Amino acid sequence: MTNHAAAKEVLAYARSVLLSEMLRARGTGIHARVVRLAQETTELVLKAGIRQLGADYPKVHDPAAAFVTVALAAGATLSTAEIRRLLEDSKWLADQRGAAGYLERPFDESEATRAADSAAWTLTLVEERVFGPGRPAS
Repeated sequence: MTNHAAAKEVLAYARSVLLSEMLRARGTGIHARVVRLAQETTELVLKAGIRQLGADYPKVHDPAAAFVTVALAAGATLSTAEIRRLLEDSKWLADQRGAAGYLERPFDESEATRAADSAAWTLTLVEERVFGPGRPAS
């Protein structure tokens, strides 16, 4: 399997499995599960983008800085505001990963909303800028 095929498979998994499961969890009010799935979605989407651009992704739960570096080097267009949001959202989600996954603390609806919105936004951004028709050459 080529890097591009593998990257597309990971992106499809993030969208069809993790994001879908996150939306179902959101409907049930299980806020910790929403946060955990949002983190997993964000991590996989960013790693898929890195792989699509021909680089190896880091084995960390917060790959946003690596994604930004690789994407900009490849010619992707990211605004300062988009970069800031990617870095802040991915860090926040990675910081919440353990607590959400192991139910170490309660999460409220506003945190679940923040997490879900962030994951959906990240997926859309990476699809458009890395996998879409205006994507940089890799």
